[in-house]
Amino acid sequence: MIQGQCEFIAGETDITATVSSLTDGRVLENSIATTNVIRIPLGASQGQRHRTLSLRPFGIGADNSQFTLVLYGRRRTSAIRGRPASPRGELGALVSNPDGELRKIGELVCTLSTATGVAGGAIGTGYRFADTLAWTATAWWTAIESALGVSGGAYSPASNIPGDFILPDVAGLEDIYIQATMTSATAANVLAELQT
Repeated sequence: MIQGQCEFIAGETDITATVSSLTDGRVLENSIATTNVIRIPLGASQGQRHRTLSLRPFGIGADNSQFTLVLYGRRRTSAIRGRPASPRGELGALVSNPDGELRKIGELVCTLSTATGVAGGAIGTGYRFADTLAWTATAWWTAIESALGVSGGAYSPASNIPGDFILPDVAGLEDIYIQATMTSATAANVLAELQT
């Protein structure tokens, strides 16, 4: 049985500017940018995490305007040496700024369509959904997918029907971070759905 939750608008605010603050490597949690970056938590550092992530990009711009979403995965490192434990410590000990690793998963080029949100809805008529999606995974993520025997992909109808992008197995990552390159669109966001 697959357990999911309703889709949600992942970014509290839209991405409105090109940012390139995320890079591969070890980072402290507090050093990860929060402006013009969307964070999608996949679950607790210990315990249940969601396994599948589905995204439906939308944004502001004319028909056929574009933005590129750059996806990164994050793993936190245990605060206790020699065994698995919470990155936050245990029994009252608190590590307030845990470290971990960011790795680029890939890039999703999104082309907006004439399909809009609805008046009075969570996504209003000023937003357009992307109907053309082109996914390019990094070599690292391609190797992860090969080891797991799954591959993500984009449904790209290119006919003013919203497209979908899915990562069927997020390989135990704790968070997905998204930054964008604004090409000709002026704002970007995603509807996200998590499944276990």
